[in-house]
Amino acid sequence: MTALNTTSRTASKANLLPISGFRDPMSLTNCVGWWDFSAAQYLSTATNGIGAVSDGSAIAYCFDRSGNGRHLTQATANNRPTWSSTGLNSLGAGSFNGTTNFLSTAASFGPWTGDQSFSWAAVFTRAAATSGWIACSATNVGNNSSVLIGDAYNSSFSGNRILNYGGSAIMWGTANQTTGTGFVISGYSSAGARNVSSFLRNGTQSHLTSQSATTSTLSASAAALEMGRGYIAGYQYHNGLLAEIAIYSRVLLAAELTALTRYLGAKWNITVA
Repeated sequence: MTALNTTSRTASKANLLPISGFRDPMSLTNCVGWWDFSAAQYLSTATNGIGAVSDGSAIAYCFDRSGNGRHLTQATANNRPTWSSTGLNSLGAGSFNGTTNFLSTAASFGPWTGDQSFSWAAVFTRAAATSGWIACSATNVGNNSSVLIGDAYNSSFSGNRILNYGGSAIMWGTANQTTGTGFVISGYSSAGARNVSSFLRNGTQSHLTSQSATTSTLSASAAALEMGRGYIAGYQYHNGLLAEIAIYSRVLLAAELTALTRYLGAKWNITVA
């Protein structure tokens, strides 16, 4: 396998973007992780990043395009998602089975230490109406320090909400149950005990909430970031495709979040507002 291209950055459709000079997720400051399943060059069949993937290959490694070295890996073969070279609108995507598949950074993800503002945007599908999870900042810590990112629906926890659960802040979005269709989700959560959080679905405001100062802070100093599962009274696994995700250690401005959302929509051929 040739060396991973650490400088390649996909051009966006500039006429869709409200920020002059916006090019891709790295055009915004404080990007702490950017994982892109669209092309084989960012993936590997071995945890050391060596071993080319092809259609149907198990993914053991996903390169962190942010330059921070927070690569996603999975050492256990049965827990690896597979790569579909044309999974979402002719671009590659990771396929997660809903029962065992997830990828993880090394321990101590870093940016989510103590009460931390953060923003994120992601592209994925789900194969079942109840499976929308894609990320969790916890590794084997139960419901402590957990963050879920997704277009989530659950029989016990449904609807538009930011929840405090078991001493941790848990984030999710709409209860829309569309399956097999790609969508862009994005949002932010401010510091100050999750005082303000916002969620967009395909660029449209889905939820905005303000919470009291008694809501738990987010503390994940010794936790990894896991893609593909989250903890709510037991692990919940993503069932569907994961195409791309970027995370920032600050609240993005409205224009920045719009630019990021529209970039992803243009890249993945998904209509956004």
